[in-house]
Amino acid sequence: MEDTIHLLSTIKADVVSMIGVLEHLQEPLEALAALKKNPHVKYLYYSVPMFGLSVMIETLRDDIFHRHLQGGHTHLYTNESIEIMEQGFKFKPVSEWHFGSDMMDLYRFITVSLKKQDASEKLIKYAENIFAKTLDNMQFELDKSQMGSETHRLVKVK
Repeated sequence: MEDTIHLLSTIKADVVSMIGVLEHLQEPLEALAALKKNPHVKYLYYSVPMFGLSVMIETLRDDIFHRHLQGGHTHLYTNESIEIMEQGFKFKPVSEWHFGSDMMDLYRFITVSLKKQDASEKLIKYAENIFAKTLDNMQFELDKSQMGSETHRLVKVK
């Protein structure tokens, strides 16, 4: 962590990208504070996993891989926690994109669960066909409501 903080406080870059980083740090606020103090950094582009439908699906079974709740993630975010974080550092939002893979997670959860329960191939194929026809539209609806499994944000640091 000391190396990370040192790098973030001394890097000579206008834009820093932290895609899939903050959720792995023990002290993400220290990292953001180092960026804020760095006179060179003008913008931060970051993405973080969101606490949403995918996380709720993951909690239903321990025997199916948890994409968001796996050991490497130390943090999940909500729209409210991001707003508090950005306001606390006086970051100015420039743009944001909300999208995820919640419906792929649900699809994986259902098909793996069916297979683990020795469901018939006919039922498994039927579930696969339903998702093949509706997956993108269902995910689009979640994303429109800012409830997808991740967000990407560009903020002005200075």
